Amino acid sequence: MHEIAELNLCQGELLYKKKKLAAASDLFRKAFSYAKKENALDLIQKSSQYLTEISILTGEKDDAKDYFIQYRISSDSLFSRETAQTIMEMLTKYETEKKENENLLLIRDNENYHQNFNSFINELRIREARLLLTEPKFDHISIEGIGAMAGFSSKVTFHSNFKQQIGVTPSYFRKSVARSITTQVEPKV
Repeated sequence: MHEIAELNLCQGELLYKKKKLAAASDLFRKAFSYAKKENALDLIQKSSQYLTEISILTGEKDDAKDYFIQYRISSDSLFSRETAQTIMEMLTKYETEKKENENLLLIRDNENYHQNFNSFINELRIREARLLLTEPKFDHISIEGIGAMAGFSSKVTFHSNFKQQIGVTPSYFRKSVARSITTQVEPKV
């Protein structure tokens, strides 16, 4: 049906150029009808544009108004569809480039710092645990509790990461920090 609508539209254009408006109008109406059935917005737009012009030339103002409304609707629909498609293409391109850039940054970070994401997170967790272990207000919390507060889900992981990064166990670290604080506070005689 799409091809029939196109054929009627082309024949109508030829007759329109030859000023045979009645015959052209019949062909444009057929093209419009077929295009409507197929929801071919581009053909609806073209045929309704010609039908608007012919209706104006022949003095059929109501028909001109109706066809002009159809022309505007099809024009707006085409614009909306094309705009939506363009926006989706741009969004896809943006998201793809964004992901590629994020991947490149992660690769560079891994190369620069010689560690993976989990190692980086564990390093941040150990920093937090060190701060918590040095704060006197957290002395009542167990070593496992400090590990949990820092984000570790297991005692073994916390201890092994702490020892690997700091060189001592968390309990030894806490005791040595407590000793250094008491030796600094005690007056010398």
